[in-house]
Amino acid sequence: MRGPRHLERAVGGPAALDALDDTRLPDEARYPLAMSKTSVEIDRDIAREAAAILGTTTLRETIDASMREVVHAKRRLELVALLSEEGRFDFEAAENAWGASD
Repeated sequence: MRGPRHLERAVGGPAALDALDDTRLPDEARYPLAMSKTSVEIDRDIAREAAAILGTTTLRETIDASMREVVHAKRRLELVALLSEEGRFDFEAAENAWGASD
């Protein structure tokens, strides 16, 4: 497995890597040490259906996109719960900020 040194070279050295906003990098570059190879049995029918929904072309892309979607769905639910707390967000102020009138 390649460590962060390949990223340092790719972006111009350690200082450039520190300054780089890693959210713009693909997952493979953001988490080079978090990848592992494993063997699992996959339901090919559900994988094909997921690929069609996600617009992926390979099984690996489908699995990665599916896991990302689960994580993002959980984050969206957490955000909705946070915004749903009484007094957490002033929807009226947001409406007024965009010029809405009563």
